[in-house]
Amino acid sequence: MANAVQQHLSQRKPAILIRARDIDLAQSCDLILANAIGQPTWNLRQVLDALASAAIQAEVRYVANTGSILEGLPVRVLIAVDGLDETTRAERWAEKLGELAVVAQEYPRILFAFSVRPSLVKRISLPRNINKIRLKGSDAPLAYVFKKYCQTNHIQCPPLLRWALQTPLAIREPIPRIKFC
Repeated sequence: MANAVQQHLSQRKPAILIRARDIDLAQSCDLILANAIGQPTWNLRQVLDALASAAIQAEVRYVANTGSILEGLPVRVLIAVDGLDETTRAERWAEKLGELAVVAQEYPRILFAFSVRPSLVKRISLPRNINKIRLKGSDAPLAYVFKKYCQTNHIQCPPLLRWALQTPLAIREPIPRIKFC
């Protein structure tokens, strides 16, 4: 997701990256998006109108700089939310996605993209009008990640423990060692 946002920005198109784990799902979509653009007092319509305007401005700049209206149009704002499954009570995303799916149809210049692991997709009901793209092979096996994590942090661990882990989130930073003189 970060790479997609970086590519969008490098093309001088507006984009926002939101880490899902930083979001309090008790907040409304209005507040989540308003905070993402640094305007916490705005409502959802104000945020989306401003973002749509940013897309139009980027398109006008593109045409003015290239003299061409054929390439790269229309410009869309990318709102990328990374790691829905990394939030506490992630099942609450189903409601948020439903709200945003309705709004997204009213704002064709805004493209919402969400990353989520299949384990959460199986537990929640996604709105029907959301396009799904499944990436295969994008994650390393958890046992491999844990083994490398232990090697890097000089942790000795029985091999059987690797199979007890259910999710990468079960691997945490080691407790820092304090040395007293």
